[in-house]
Amino acid sequence: MLGGGWWRVLGTPHPLLSPRRGEGVTPYWICVAPIWVLPDYFALIEAAGARRVVVLSSTSRFTKVGSGDTAEQATAAKLIDGETRVQAWAESRGIEWVILRPTLIYRPGCGISVHQRSE
Repeated sequence: MLGGGWWRVLGTPHPLLSPRRGEGVTPYWICVAPIWVLPDYFALIEAAGARRVVVLSSTSRFTKVGSGDTAEQATAAKLIDGETRVQAWAESRGIEWVILRPTLIYRPGCGISVHQRSE
């Protein structure tokens, strides 16, 4: 438990996967995986009694759509699809949803700092 909440790393989704016994309701969820992964866990999150879901996406959803790089276009398409699916799922079930779109997301060995970008 950290800061009044529980951190859980979810493995490969499985149709029979359900909340752990004795854990009760988990009303607040934060997803730091790519947004396009979250729909695989909708049933689990709903079964756990979710009331609010916070998900990471990226501003690339807007800025990379017209990119000359097909990989960037594909990523933008996955972000758009993921956001659309999260919103539709959450709204159809009365679950509050928040999508955060940072301008830069780093992965190990890749990326530059905001300061370097501004030079």
